[in-house]
Order: sequence, then C-alpha cells, then structure tokens
Amino acid sequence: MDVTSDDSVKEAMTNIPTIDVLINNAGRGFGGPIEAFTSAECLAQLDLNIVGNIRAANAVLQGMRAQKSGLIIQLSSIAGRIAAPGFGIYHASKWGVEGLSETMRYELAPLGIDVVIVEPGPFATNFFPSMIPAANEEIAKAYQHVAEFNENFGNQVHAAFADENAPTDPMIVVKTFEKLINTPT
Repeated sequence: MDVTSDDSVKEAMTNIPTIDVLINNAGRGFGGPIEAFTSAECLAQLDLNIVGNIRAANAVLQGMRAQKSGLIIQLSSIAGRIAAPGFGIYHASKWGVEGLSETMRYELAPLGIDVVIVEPGPFATNFFPSMIPAANEEIAKAYQHVAEFNENFGNQVHAAFADENAPTDPMIVVKTFEKLINTPT
C-alpha cells in the first residue's frame, strides 16, 4: 500500500478482518544539505515517514481497541537518535517517528496495545541507492564538505556490506520483529 495515500491505506485494510500486529516501515530517505530542499520535498519526507505511520496506525487502531490487544512496531532508525550532515530532512522525519511512537505508547498501553520502536542502522538493502537527492543542485554544490562526508560515509557503509562478518543482513531486523511479536505483553 502507499502510506502517503489515505485511499490506498483504507483500501489495503478492507480485506483484512483482524490485525494483531502492524509493522510501520516506510523506506525512503531524502539526502543532501537542508538548504537545497524545497518545502514540498520536506513535506513529502514527513508525509511518508510520519503521517504515513499515523495513517497506517489509524487504520488498525479501532480493531485493536475492540480486541483490547495489538502490537505496533514503528521502524525508526539510528538516524532518529543521531544527526549527520546531509541527512537533516531524513533525521527530522525519524526523530518525529520517535516522538510519535513514544506518545502512542503512553496513549495506547492502557488500551492493551503495545507500541515499540526499532532503530536499525545501515543494512544491506536498497535504501542508500534509492535516496532522493535535493532538487536544488546549485545550492547543493555550495556544500562540498557535506558531499565529501556523504561520500566517505557511503564508502564505509559499502565496505561493511562487503564484509560477510558484518551484521548487515536485513534478516536481523526481521528476527527482531519475530522476537517482538512473540514476546508476551
């Protein structure tokens, strides 16, 4: 489903009678110096990572409240806990996921619904290659130090992905989901 569309989320949920677990996992990031992003790009990142989580949660909460149980797993990121140049828009969205999720946990726990946050770091997925660059390339060029940082960071990440002993297999996150789902309330 497209979590940036109310209709898509609603349509996806119509054929599912009971939902015990929701894993909120939006997976695109915007990368580049903050000044180089348009307000529309910023809103698109927030719509995907924050409002998309709200859309999906709202679609299942009535049923979870009725059954007095449920688990919502919110995928944040290590980027929701740290900051680095060139990822400011993405960081803002993931820090927003952190605050949203903490608040949901307090609001939903008395109703029997648990909310947990998973904060993975870099994993061997298509996340980095699919990052969306800032639209204003001219402004981005003024931030050579950010480009250099991102190039070095990217090289380190790719080196980690190439190391078969590094913990970069996305199945680690899946196993974390399984463990959370199987943990008693």
